[in-house]
Amino acid sequence: MVFLLCVLLLAAGGSVFGQDLQSPDWQIFLDGFAYTDLVTVTFPGTDAHGVLTGDWSGAVRYDGIETDGGRSMLLPPRFFSPDFTTNSAFEVLDPMYTYHDPSNSVPGKNTGRSRIVNNDLLIEILVQMKYVPGGMAIGLNPGGAGYAGPIMTSPYVMFQTYNIRNIRGTAISNLSLYQFLHAHPNDDLSTDNFGVYDPKIYAVGGYPDYHYDISTYGRGLFLPEGSDVVGFSANTAPAAYAVGAYGSDLAGIIADIYDDRLSGLNAAGPTDICGAMKFHWGSLAPGQTVSQTFAFWVANWKNPPQPPSEPISLLQAYEGSSRGASGHHKGYKGIEGDTTSAVPGVFTIVPGDKWENFVGAAQVGVPYTPKSVSLVKQTPSIVQCADVFPAHGVQQQGTPSIRTWWPLMYEVPQTMWTLTITYGTSVPWDDDGLGPHKPTYVHTETWRWYVDATLESMKNLLALFHELPFSTDEVPLISDEKLYPQLVEKLDAVAYAWESGDHISAGILLGEFEMQVMDACIATSPAKPNPTGPGTGIANSAENPACCKLLADSEYVGGRLGLLQPVQ
Repeated sequence: MVFLLCVLLLAAGGSVFGQDLQSPDWQIFLDGFAYTDLVTVTFPGTDAHGVLTGDWSGAVRYDGIETDGGRSMLLPPRFFSPDFTTNSAFEVLDPMYTYHDPSNSVPGKNTGRSRIVNNDLLIEILVQMKYVPGGMAIGLNPGGAGYAGPIMTSPYVMFQTYNIRNIRGTAISNLSLYQFLHAHPNDDLSTDNFGVYDPKIYAVGGYPDYHYDISTYGRGLFLPEGSDVVGFSANTAPAAYAVGAYGSDLAGIIADIYDDRLSGLNAAGPTDICGAMKFHWGSLAPGQTVSQTFAFWVANWKNPPQPPSEPISLLQAYEGSSRGASGHHKGYKGIEGDTTSAVPGVFTIVPGDKWENFVGAAQVGVPYTPKSVSLVKQTPSIVQCADVFPAHGVQQQGTPSIRTWWPLMYEVPQTMWTLTITYGTSVPWDDDGLGPHKPTYVHTETWRWYVDATLESMKNLLALFHELPFSTDEVPLISDEKLYPQLVEKLDAVAYAWESGDHISAGILLGEFEMQVMDACIATSPAKPNPTGPGTGIANSAENPACCKLLADSEYVGGRLGLLQPVQ
């Protein structure tokens, strides 16, 4: 597939053909100058696509260099995408040859070598694809200033070494090497890409000494879909660096390399992104060799899933139906409608295997082992009916002891459940993506749920109390058939006033609703199943405190909407 992609790009006049260096995650094609404009990624679970379609190349500069105006000399004679002829006087002495080194665990062609030469320098270029367990930690804090955690690269990293030898016969002074990257992450050929230079040491992952990083990425990096990240790192501090627009030989990073003026800009974008580093040695004696190695890497970054930052809302009752199974009997007119208009709310927790449904590592395939699980339920203090619904807490520890099914009909608003899971990973893993956490072995995730109430949920609760029986006594929890529609109409009037902006009237109407509920509380069920009259009302027994439940909800909703005076 990769070979065909290369041929197709060549046919379109858009790529250089070279020797491929392979890994299970990505491949790169290099010519004798170690130049390429083709890197393809084949990460598991993603479609094969390009991430370069730009340039990966080097340049040199020294006193007496044979270029117009003494400008830096690019190594390859030609660039692709965009296509232009450079000022290079280098020729290939030994073409790039890649092969499988059996001592290297990376499958396929994992090692390569070429040599290029001009009148002054002989440059040997060595490339090797290495397996780096866990990948390398790459920073995205501009200039190293910031608290974003590093991202981890693919575990397959290419190390590229330049061995630069003076063959002129006299000393070469002010020798510099430039390495630069012009990338298009996500195969995005637009100018909507970004770049960062970060020299911070993160001390995790492999090769932490390669911490002078230039990274390029797409806008999706900070969004749930994530982004490819393409870049390179050095293990010595560059003499100069910059990220910015690619440009041409007149402006942009290419011109800055030509004219030895890398700006030190450590963040750029959105633009047609490019990044470069300069390394300087000063004088190079005849026959002397200096070396510089870079790590070229790719990452398929997706931000780890996070529990919701806000508690998840639960309601005690929801709109529902029997789907026509229980209708209104109208004699000769048949059975019509549905007698069920509300259903009770139930809070259920479905852990999955090893609590996988609540573990971020499980969502991205990172192996993990649960260490501890706890669930804490906290019922808040309320004013009305505090004796019926006292504030209290419940703590459950360990999977066998955790209840995963909680009926909500008699839970007061702001009752909170907090699930805390601590787990370990076999390799350091960054559980908050670009947040402040560093990759670590131990992780904690916290999930929260709370009981909410609204005017609409109160109407559903009224309907539910009008459907459910008061013990075995043949009547519903709201047994006064005249009272029930009055309470529904009152809540409708509160909602209308509120939506119309008449908050004073809404508050008065909600107060009237509470008074009607209080006046209708009955501790025992009616002696007879009469539809209305003495003895009927709203159940308020120890087993069925429906009346107090409506008062608690009204208190909460009125306070949240600012309709009722809060207790001082």
